[in-house]
Amino acid sequence: MPAVVAAVLTAAACLTVVAPTAQGADAPPQTIPRLTSWTPGTGSMTIAATSRIVVDSTTAGQSTLGQTQLGLTQQTVDQMAAGLATDLATVTGQPHAVTHSQAQPGDIVLSLASTSGAGAEGYRLAIGATAQITANTSAGVYYGGRTLLQILRQDPSHAALPVGSTTDTPAKPMRVVMLDMGRKYWQPSYVKDLIRQMGWVKSNVLVMHFDDAEGFRLNSPAFPGLADPASSYTQAQIQEFQQVAAENNVTIMPGFEFPGHASAVADYFHVGFGDGPNADGSGATSANSCGQQYTYGWVTPSFTMNLTNPRSLQVSKQLLDTFLPWFNGPYVQLGGDEVPGGLAGCPAVQSYLTANSATYSTLGDLLSGFINNVNDHVKTTKPGSRSVIFNGFEAMNHPKQSVNTDVIVMQWDSDGATSAALAGYDTIEADQHNLYLTPNNYHRLYPNQSWIYQQWAPSTSAKSLGGALSLWDDYNMWAQDQFYEDLARTPRAMVADRMWNTSLPTDTVPAFQSRLSAIGNAPGIIGFPPPTRAGNGKPIHLYPMDPAPYPSGWHDAAPPPNVRPFLDTVGGLHGSSYILSSPSFVSDGAGGKAAHFSGSGDGIGLGGVDIAEPWTYSVWVRPTGTQSDAALLSSTAGAIKLQQFGTQAKVGLTRFGVGDYSFNYTAPLNQWVQLTFVATPGTTTLYANGQQVGQLAVSIPLPMQAVGESNRTTLVGDLDTMAIYDQALTAAQVTAQYLAPVQVPLTAYVNNDGISPAGAHDGNFDGSGYTYPADALPQPGLTTVAGTPFLFPDTAAGRNNNVVALGQTITTAQRRYSNARLLVASSYGATSGTVTFTYTDGTTGTAPLSAADWYAANGQLTAPKRYTPTGGTDNSSVSMYTVSLTPDPQRALASIKLPTTAQAAPSTPSMHAFALTLTPAP
Repeated sequence: MPAVVAAVLTAAACLTVVAPTAQGADAPPQTIPRLTSWTPGTGSMTIAATSRIVVDSTTAGQSTLGQTQLGLTQQTVDQMAAGLATDLATVTGQPHAVTHSQAQPGDIVLSLASTSGAGAEGYRLAIGATAQITANTSAGVYYGGRTLLQILRQDPSHAALPVGSTTDTPAKPMRVVMLDMGRKYWQPSYVKDLIRQMGWVKSNVLVMHFDDAEGFRLNSPAFPGLADPASSYTQAQIQEFQQVAAENNVTIMPGFEFPGHASAVADYFHVGFGDGPNADGSGATSANSCGQQYTYGWVTPSFTMNLTNPRSLQVSKQLLDTFLPWFNGPYVQLGGDEVPGGLAGCPAVQSYLTANSATYSTLGDLLSGFINNVNDHVKTTKPGSRSVIFNGFEAMNHPKQSVNTDVIVMQWDSDGATSAALAGYDTIEADQHNLYLTPNNYHRLYPNQSWIYQQWAPSTSAKSLGGALSLWDDYNMWAQDQFYEDLARTPRAMVADRMWNTSLPTDTVPAFQSRLSAIGNAPGIIGFPPPTRAGNGKPIHLYPMDPAPYPSGWHDAAPPPNVRPFLDTVGGLHGSSYILSSPSFVSDGAGGKAAHFSGSGDGIGLGGVDIAEPWTYSVWVRPTGTQSDAALLSSTAGAIKLQQFGTQAKVGLTRFGVGDYSFNYTAPLNQWVQLTFVATPGTTTLYANGQQVGQLAVSIPLPMQAVGESNRTTLVGDLDTMAIYDQALTAAQVTAQYLAPVQVPLTAYVNNDGISPAGAHDGNFDGSGYTYPADALPQPGLTTVAGTPFLFPDTAAGRNNNVVALGQTITTAQRRYSNARLLVASSYGATSGTVTFTYTDGTTGTAPLSAADWYAANGQLTAPKRYTPTGGTDNSSVSMYTVSLTPDPQRALASIKLPTTAQAAPSTPSMHAFALTLTPAP
């Protein structure tokens, strides 16, 4: 027996142990997870300023006495002691030394020792004269430290520990959190915090789902352009995550998607079902590819890798060869789910099955065979590791091929027939109806806390390895990390509790929530700092509500009108329409085009955290019909209503579970009106077209989860230019913003890429391959040039960003304007022409428009260089110019027609427009 352990046992020998009781002083300490046993003693032990962390020197450099389990941390006891010391100082407020010397009363003692009943992750905690943590592995030592810290966190003095002992052992070896990192980019600081929070409640597997239809987020120089550097993770960052994970006994499981959900990868490598057999995807025919009619209506054929194309398997192996070495864990998620059944009817698939009838007879055979091939490659590339897939394959007819039973199955579709079909597999319980967080207003999947905590009966089969809470980002692809964390924290801890201690709790969900509040967050997390309010009279979020391409770093995997982005040009909190019933667009918006809603199912997911009062919310709206309940914005806490329930279509607001409130104002049908809501604590004021029309003696936080409501109702009508401020605008400011310059997005009209990032080699402003330098110009979004606020275009590689004037008609909001200001330039000489204004009464007017040549340094916006056709730099200044035009301020403008010049070509003068701003007439 190690000397330090013998000394501790001697010091504790005089303790009196009594039988546990359910209540009172003998009740087990309140921890998450619940302890699996507790033998109470008498009195308490104090962690004093002189208390130390004593590590048994004989096992200090070890991580295990021989106990093994896939994914166990390799951190030594000494390393765990250092981490415990840091966290203990956070909890107690004072430092505690780590030593290998003899234990003294008041010390915390850590050692590896044969611990009966503890298994690979359990531990024994004995509190008496000292607090002794023994375990078979350093993972167990770590978990014993978490229990000790949670007990101290709840003590008012953060010093007292109840005398007693526990041998605390998890029931399930895999306590999983799944994070969708393909659709959404998560800040690295949050990922590290999540790992610490997982360790705090003894979760031990984090699935990092890096790959989905809308994005791939591992950035390797081996595949330039597959992942956007600004919204993906490098190998160095993965190593940082794994270091934090090792310190908290969390295994990182990288997640890929083979062969479905693969649009980003399939389009990059040209191996989707819509691609031909050539390396560039060309050569597609009905004999070797499958069109839109054979896949789901809301994705393109590239959603699925072409199972008849051998390059699909080659690409899968290539990705695994590149990225598996980045990860030291023993698991890899391969996807394998939701392959469209309609592919079975594709002639190319049928021909392939006929030609390979000895091996395959159905689409299910093709899928099962593909999964097996990828799994075999995983085992060859990384011996000892295990593949994990989602279930669904078992529901497809597969008479000649069965997925190998060494694959672990995450069972998200959990009906009885499915469970029987998976009897031969190790499984992870991941029931979509109870264990999914997909908080958009289409899926509306929230973890069922009552079921998780009070009803769930986890399988007792040895083949049931654990359970998973899954966070999915469908239609919340740019959501704030805190939005998800606020919804996930409690159910994540509940799943951890039920997988560690599978006995049904005797307390309630509110009691669990109180316990979670009492133990607090994991020591050492960064967290989310309170938002700093700008308070400068400018919006923090601005949505033009116009058609727009996906932002850089996200892949457009859906055929329009499905899953369309709605850009936030100021705050980056972009929105997304849903899988079906997306809003359409109308050309006669209040400022360019506008989004049209049918009233049911066609909302927009935002995923923002509600904004506490004060706030201002302004939106242009044109109702074209009435509903019993029509929401503009909503969250799980409340809603802003265009037409309040039970009020004959009056504007209002709702605090769910508390009340509905309405203004004595109804927005007129078939007319554009700007509604502005201004909230201070306890008061909400409504303005229409800059004039106050109502006030309520109530306020709510501004809902930021979605446009529309969780019951899938939106409005019947149109929305345009939605602005959100983190302050209560004054009446004068409301009037001023109603009369503020209107930026007309030119996204629908751009036809030239004249601005290039450094080294992109992609643009061609002048027809000769020269471009403006993006790095020397304003960032995309609102920018002021010569006193005029313009909406500067997208400058990402490969994106058109200006309009070559060829007589295009630009639709404007139907208002009176006193000024129209353009940001323009010409290539190969100055250009001029005539602009035509068309008014709502059918009349027209004209104005001359001239644009100077870009190759000069005298413009209102200049850059000191331009990029050459080969990607080099020409250190000659280039400019853009502001030009002012005057429409008739007494007539409502409907459109502006540009002059007709010429396409950009060498030695041919062409006029280019980059932005358009209109100033409303008072």
